[in-house]
Order: sequence, then structure tokens, then C-alpha cells
Amino acid sequence: MRSIRQVFPHEFFEHGRYFRALALASIYLLLIVTQLFSYEDFFAVMKGYGLPGGAATTVLLTGLLPLLEVVALPYLLTMRLSRRAWEISRAGMIAAPLLWLCVYVISLASGQQALPAGIFGATLPLPLTWWMAAFVCMILVSALVVARELRLQKGA
Repeated sequence: MRSIRQVFPHEFFEHGRYFRALALASIYLLLIVTQLFSYEDFFAVMKGYGLPGGAATTVLLTGLLPLLEVVALPYLLTMRLSRRAWEISRAGMIAAPLLWLCVYVISLASGQQALPAGIFGATLPLPLTWWMAAFVCMILVSALVVARELRLQKGA
């Protein structure tokens, strides 16, 4: 049986920033799985927010939010990528919680609080409250900390 030290590269054991990135990657993975597990209902959840732009905005967000979370994984898992792919993945890591925060603030500011939060898709129907906005803020702050700590690395 392999030990944990054989699974991860040696850098993981030299700096805590890699474990922070791995922890954030596990949160992103949880969000992706819960959103895609009930993806057929995700459009209805996003439609309930009543965002400006109507159906076009809803369709865009329904596809873009899970995509940004998936795109963020290579950066968070510190995969060796080209510089451009590394930057795109880093931008996706920051853009996903930022977009969720914008959706929540717009919805909550317009007085819509009897809605499912949507960040966990329709799989885990938590109510949309300012606490969920605070949760997304914590993810955003964590993403910014990881982005600051994981400097651009040389491509593969």
C-alpha cells in the first residue's frame, strides 16, 4: 500500500500553501458535483433569481458557473500547465465565487429571499440568505489568498 507521501509531489510537504489550495479544490469539487448531480433543475434555480437579462442571463449563468469551477481545478491542484492555461485556470478560480456573489447580492438586494441558494444546485436546497452570501465571500477570500500564495509557475 502506498503512503500519502508517494501520492503527492514533494512540494506539498514543504509549503502549507499547497494544502490550502487542495482544501479549496475539494470545496470547488463539492460544488461541481452537487450542481451537476441535479443539473436538469439548475436552470430553474437560476431562473428563480429574477436577474436582469431574463432567459439569456439564466442560460449563460447555468453553463458558466459550473464551467468556471471546473476550469479552476487545474490551478488549485497545481497541475503543470502552459502559462496561458495556468492564468485561465487562476482567473476561473477567482471568477466563480465572484460571479456567485454578484448573483446573490443582486437577488438579495431586490428582496428575493425565499429562494434556494443554488451554489449547491438543486441537490442541497439551502435558503438564499445573507449567510450564504457571507459563505461565498469566504470562498472568494480563500481564492484570493491561494492566488496570492501560488505564484505563476513555469509551464510543463
